[in-house]
Amino acid sequence: MNGEEILNEVRFLIDNAQFARYNEINRAYRKIAHMSPASWLKEESESLISFTEDDSEYTINISGIRRINNLWVYGTESGDQKWNYVEEVDQKLFEIRRNEHINLDGDDRAGLPEVFRILSLQPDQIRIRLVPTPDADMSGKLDYVKSVSKINRETVPEMPPDYHDVIAQLAAGYVLRSKKNDKGSVNLGNTYVSEALKEANQLMMDSASNKTLSIDKPKRPWISSRRKRWHR
Repeated sequence: MNGEEILNEVRFLIDNAQFARYNEINRAYRKIAHMSPASWLKEESESLISFTEDDSEYTINISGIRRINNLWVYGTESGDQKWNYVEEVDQKLFEIRRNEHINLDGDDRAGLPEVFRILSLQPDQIRIRLVPTPDADMSGKLDYVKSVSKINRETVPEMPPDYHDVIAQLAAGYVLRSKKNDKGSVNLGNTYVSEALKEANQLMMDSASNKTLSIDKPKRPWISSRRKRWHR
């Protein structure tokens, strides 16, 4: 279904052929997408970041990204060339790790980056600092969840097509629940919203990724088990 077809379904559900707003449709689309890190919005990129010898700070363009899940660096660990996970830590733990990589002469001891912390976060970019500082030019990779695009007349939602009608049902529920002086409309709206959210939960189960992301991730004893996420 494209945006016009979704709008026609909303018109049918609310019994109003003149309805022409996409506001509730986009609100419903965002709600479904934000309910979980849906696999149909997950991507990875090796072009958003790369690491430079002796440079510990980096700016990442996050336009169109809702959440960054993981940061990776390609380098040698234990004699093997591979993608190595770089863990986000808070400032206190970052300074502990940083102090561990300072030589007796006070200079940073460069190597394969192991941890990072966020220095600043803006709507379209994030700035981070690594420890250790890279000792060579290295490739980087990000795993992230995209932001959903705005639905208009010709837009096709970036989600499994079998569930496009759920956007319409949830949007119709939002429209009807806004009619505060019409109890019947409000009750029907609540029913639509409840049914749509149940379907959305089923979508999340149907599209959940296999739990294999951490299969080769090295255990790092200094890292808290409660990992942070980057939210926008």
